[in-house]
Amino acid sequence: MARTSDFRCVYVSESTGVHDRRWLSALEGLGFRTHHVCLSDFESKEGFHASLTMVEKQVPVIAGPLNLATDIPSSISDLNLLSWGFDLQEAPQDLDLTRFSAVIVDSTANEHIARLGGASRVLRIPWGIDITQFSDRGPVMDLGALGIRDDEAIVLSLRAHERRYRVTDIIRAFAMTPRDARLVIGNSGSQTTELRDLALDLGLDAVFLPTLDESELPVLLRRASVYVTASEVDGTSVTLLQAMACGVPVVASMNAGNADWVHEGTTGFPFPIGDLDRLSQCLNAAFRTGTQFTSQARALIVERADWHRNIGQLVPLLTRKR
Repeated sequence: MARTSDFRCVYVSESTGVHDRRWLSALEGLGFRTHHVCLSDFESKEGFHASLTMVEKQVPVIAGPLNLATDIPSSISDLNLLSWGFDLQEAPQDLDLTRFSAVIVDSTANEHIARLGGASRVLRIPWGIDITQFSDRGPVMDLGALGIRDDEAIVLSLRAHERRYRVTDIIRAFAMTPRDARLVIGNSGSQTTELRDLALDLGLDAVFLPTLDESELPVLLRRASVYVTASEVDGTSVTLLQAMACGVPVVASMNAGNADWVHEGTTGFPFPIGDLDRLSQCLNAAFRTGTQFTSQARALIVERADWHRNIGQLVPLLTRKR
């Protein structure tokens, strides 16, 4: 019988972002000899397609998001869709997934969508985290250089500055919330200037952090008093899970992905998407009572979001025909 290390696979992506690097590292850690085909490396779609026609027939291919995977040449016989969460949730109602050997999803909601789309096999693997690196014990980040006192509470947002993540909702709701805290907004994106201007217009002394390396996130998260995400669409929000693992009270919009993790009265404070009044109320409640739920939240992450354990489900999927 062949060993896992004797197997090969091809990973196809639009770019080489942090999540792509996580998947590539995971595949290699499982012993697969992985070839990465990245759309952004080609000057034309024709060159991209030509490179894929060279893939040997029996080598499994993992590709995502949906728009990229559906554009892959039909000569690929073992094509597995890696859903990025938003792609299935924003897909048309007549979604047809029958072409794919399997669909890899990261949430209960996306599993349901994949089955309605006719997927012959669905594998749910939450985009989990390193529960050893992200823990509620360890050093915290010193934010003194940013003018934040050691005893000052902070509300932290780490979502990309794009419209689907609704960071504007966080700024507006924070301005409505009675507080003795600072708003700290990490990451970047097309709305960064707009977000800065909005905070100034609302009289907020908000702190904006550049995009940080993932290795820097545990110490920042442990410094947070509350973590908040207002996204309108998610599969699995990795930063949400990281915050829960670090023992930070979480306030999260009730999109389809977050519903798997944030449960009112046990693991966090959910609010309807776009409901600024409720978001403000949840922020206030998280300051007052949030620490009551952090141990249950971390326990849920340890049980269901251990990335290194979850990713092992790929082995039988990618070796099933060998």
